[in-house]
Amino acid sequence: MRASTEPGAIHIVLLPDLTLSFIAAAVGLWTIMCGLGLMTEKTARRRWLYVLAGVLLVLAGIWFIFNHAAAIITIGLWAGMSLLVLGMSQVAAAIAVWRAAKNS
Repeated sequence: MRASTEPGAIHIVLLPDLTLSFIAAAVGLWTIMCGLGLMTEKTARRRWLYVLAGVLLVLAGIWFIFNHAAAIITIGLWAGMSLLVLGMSQVAAAIAVWRAAKNS
């Protein structure tokens, strides 16, 4: 019986630089779209903050598209910090549940 693999999985393993470049470009385009969405927000009380955030997101997206290495490092740092915060909140929740169970 022959092992079946998806063609996409082979490309990811054989061409990781191309895969990371694609991810960086996709995140860059997503960031630009989010920035444009923020700039067109009409229901905000302080609209200038939304416009400023939108401009910064568009600039970051352009930077991600043209500098893939910086984009991948930024994505890795953001994911790592998010996982640290998630882990700390899980520990805090576990301690709260343990204390509640201990006091009941």
